[in-house]
Formats: sequence, structure tokens, C-alpha cells
Amino acid sequence: MIDVEDLIALVRNYNPRSNADLIRRAYAYGMQMHEGQFRKSGEPYFTHPVAVAAILTEQQLDDATIVTALLHDTIEDTKSTYSEVERLFGTEVAELVDGVTKLTNLQLSSTESQQAENFRKLFMAMSKDLRVILVKLADRLHNMRTIRSMKPEKQVQKARETMEIYAPLAGRMGMQWMREELEDLSFKVLNPEARNSIIRRFLTLQKEAGDVVHKITADIRSELEKVQIEASVYGRAKKPYSIWRKIHSQHEAGKAGAKGPRNHGDLCTLGWSHGDAVDARGVGGSVLQGPEPRGAQLDHPPVSDLAERSGRCGSQDHRRHPVGT
Repeated sequence: MIDVEDLIALVRNYNPRSNADLIRRAYAYGMQMHEGQFRKSGEPYFTHPVAVAAILTEQQLDDATIVTALLHDTIEDTKSTYSEVERLFGTEVAELVDGVTKLTNLQLSSTESQQAENFRKLFMAMSKDLRVILVKLADRLHNMRTIRSMKPEKQVQKARETMEIYAPLAGRMGMQWMREELEDLSFKVLNPEARNSIIRRFLTLQKEAGDVVHKITADIRSELEKVQIEASVYGRAKKPYSIWRKIHSQHEAGKAGAKGPRNHGDLCTLGWSHGDAVDARGVGGSVLQGPEPRGAQLDHPPVSDLAERSGRCGSQDHRRHPVGT
């Protein structure tokens, strides 16, 4: 578990004026309130609020949000009250903690996509402050990272909730990295056979072709330089679930993007030499033996794990966010 001084250091990395005393008091109070409580894994329960707070430091959130993370289960699971939290930490923090508690108490289990959509709308409507949703998303992310300590039927329930409600919500709030991780953690529970098949294929391709993403980004960079476009080029491998989804929608299973100061359109297709691009077949077809998504067919042509025979890139002004993040 991260100790309080390390947590404060994480916050001060992006907010040198952070109220360290407020964080120390919240840390001590949360530890006191959760004393004697343990997670299913056997760890002290307070390790969870601290982990949620650490996740939120990665998003560079303010002191009130970090403190809320440390206290987010106190009103629900301990003898703490709204009035006490308000007296000790102020109305802003008390309102945020109360908001997270209300979202936690929603009965979210759903098998219907329309019902899941209604829950996402309810989340937004109930949250007067979007920081409440950010804390709740970080809470769910840590719970999914540690889901193996739950009973199998509980894992499936939480994974479905996450796939239907929390992951799309993270995407709508612009946190694609969180959406992808939530989806992949859910995929690991709901369809482990398919996920393992994709990972095995990844390992095989890495041995055969090396770092394909690096090769693709190098090709894009070279083509941009030829036409004198100044750009920062980056690439990343897709998560297993993202590959699974794209296989069934017949899109590329990996992507590379570029951002630059010139306006050359939002999307461009670079037709570099087909011989230089990797056609890493084998992810499609019968290699995926797990249950298929509703309506999915596996009779389409195989697609690449990391690239198809053409690359798609984005070009953006440096003042905007990078493509695909």
C-alpha cells in the first residue's frame, strides 16, 4: 500500500501547491474508519481507497477528488456520517463522497443494452459534479484489477456491469485508455479462451516479425517526411478485447497515429509499399474458439494483429490532444 507521504508526492508532481495536511488528515481518518475491515483477498480494506486515489493522481485531479477517493467508502461501510465528513473535511468533499455512495448503491446488473444505456444516463444525471463519476470509474478500475479474489459468479456479474456501463462511460468522458483497460479486464473474465488465443498469436507474431508497431510508425514517419509534413508519430498495440471487437467489425487490429501542426485532414491513408507492411494473418478464423459476440461471423478474411496492408493515420494541430488517446 502506498503510504501517505508517497501519495502526497504523487499529487505534488503536478500540483506543487497541494494541501498536504488535508490529504494526511483524510488518509489517517480513512485508515481509522476502515480498521479491522479486509478485502476478499485478505488485504486490509484501506488498501483499496489508497489505490483509487493513486489512479486519480495519474489523471492529475485536485485535492478534493484525491481526498474523496480516500474516503469514498466511509459513509457506506463504516460508522462515519455525512455530517462528520463535512465537519472534518468541508462541504465540497462531503458532497463528493455522498455522490459516490449514491452511485455505489444503484442496482446496476443488466442484460439489456437499453437498460445499460439508461444506467449510464442516470449516472450522468445523478452527478452534479463529474468528479463523482471519475472517482467511481477509478473505484471500478481497481476492483476489476483485483477481481480474481471474488467468487466466480460475482466476477461474471461485475465484468458484465463493467462492459455494459463503466467502460462505455469512461469512453464517453474521453478516457479511452481506461475504457480499453476496463473492457480487457472484463473480457478476461467473460471470454478467457478467446483472449488467450489472441495473446498467443501476439507472442508468435512478435517472435516472427519483431516490433511491428515500431516498423509501421517508422514507415509513416518516412512518408510524412517525403511530403514535408512535420509530425509526431506514435503507435501502440491494441488490447486483446479491442482486437476481438475489430476482428468482428473487419477493421484494423492495431493502429498508428500522427499529429502535426499542418492541416492535412483528420484522416489519411498512407499507401506505402505493400511489401514493407506486415500482413500478420492468423488471428481470425478458427483460432478464436471462445463464445462469439452476438451476430458475429468468423468467415471474413483474416486481419492483422497489428496492421493491415495499409496504415491509417490522423493529423492534428499540436494544440489538440493526440489521435486515439
